[in-house]
Amino acid sequence: MARLVNTTERQMFYGATPLIFERANQLRKNQTESEKFLWEILKNKQMLGLRFKRQHPIDKFIADFYCHSLKLVIEVDGKIHFNPEKIEKLSRFYF
Repeated sequence: MARLVNTTERQMFYGATPLIFERANQLRKNQTESEKFLWEILKNKQMLGLRFKRQHPIDKFIADFYCHSLKLVIEVDGKIHFNPEKIEKLSRFYF
């Protein structure tokens, strides 16, 4: 039996292109040291019994960590986030 997916989940997850899914896969295989550290805490529902996914596609973006039940995205800062072009691009999305 196929699992029914609610509209919010469908918009946030299935809106991603195959290219975004492939990129998320690559990022999972090449985590930063900060992401590895945090993943050890978040994986296997160790944090308050909440399920987190790492490198989770959300439309055209990839969240470092995502908890669907809380609709919570955690971005781990790293050198990539200090790129002026990235900062400008993300600030237009969030603000």
